[in-house]
Amino acid sequence: MGFASQSTQQQFPYNADFVFDVLEKAVENVGMSIKESDRSLRRATVSVGMSLFSWGENVSISVNKIDDESSVVAMDSSLKFGASVAGSHKHQKNFDKIIYSLSNVLKELHPK
Repeated sequence: MGFASQSTQQQFPYNADFVFDVLEKAVENVGMSIKESDRSLRRATVSVGMSLFSWGENVSISVNKIDDESSVVAMDSSLKFGASVAGSHKHQKNFDKIIYSLSNVLKELHPK
């Protein structure tokens, strides 16, 4: 059985408010949806749909300011229904999808 929850984080060379503002587009680009969002906290909950090996996941994402020009995105993922056969691999795969999509959207809107 896989792990029911996992966490990761990624630093970005962009302002935290800007990163949070483009998060929804990045999430939608990979077929996920925002269930809940709070801009003042820079926090969102993302729903990941079911697959052959999982009933789906909820991913909590927070964007934290490092300084005026950089931020760190922290993600915590939990399976919607307990552990699964591919649990830990599934978490990392979804983290990677979100991180790479977010990076691409940020570079597209504000190349550095």
